[in-house]
Amino acid sequence: MAKNKNKKKRSKVDKETRQVIEKITDMTKRGPDGYKFKSGHKKKTIRETKRGCVHIRIRGGREVPAVEEDSDIPKTWRCQICGSTFPMYPLEQHEYDVTFDKAMSLINQIQFYANALGGDAQDARLMMQLRLSIPKFMKMQKSIRKAMIKRQAYEENRSNTSSTSQFDLGTGFDYTV
Repeated sequence: MAKNKNKKKRSKVDKETRQVIEKITDMTKRGPDGYKFKSGHKKKTIRETKRGCVHIRIRGGREVPAVEEDSDIPKTWRCQICGSTFPMYPLEQHEYDVTFDKAMSLINQIQFYANALGGDAQDARLMMQLRLSIPKFMKMQKSIRKAMIKRQAYEENRSNTSSTSQFDLGTGFDYTV
């Protein structure tokens, strides 16, 4: 059986994330200093949009990164929409482990004091969700980090690449958890 050459490329993001990206795209416009929110949006809506930013925008029908290299911090990207900064390259696994261990320690502390001081049911549920989600997040992080390292090696072997070329449609590496 011959393979179909006209096979549709699958979207890089799921439907819900695509909707978030489309909302961000509709609310922003590109200016000389990066992306700016269009006038007419409430401050609360802009704050919520920035909090949920996925650092990707749609341009020309394609999902493109909304990040640039941060001139103040080497080897770091800065999102032009929300202003978040994060490392360009994967950290060592022990750095992730230490960070997650500290997060779990803080969650356990807050959960203890919330219960000891008579916290409400909503706070208790939130703490339980966090305690259950962090190990799943760690597992996912390891798979993504592995794909990032593979992608980084690929980029280092390519000539004339830009720092965001790894996100071009069709050149990404999938990760599985």
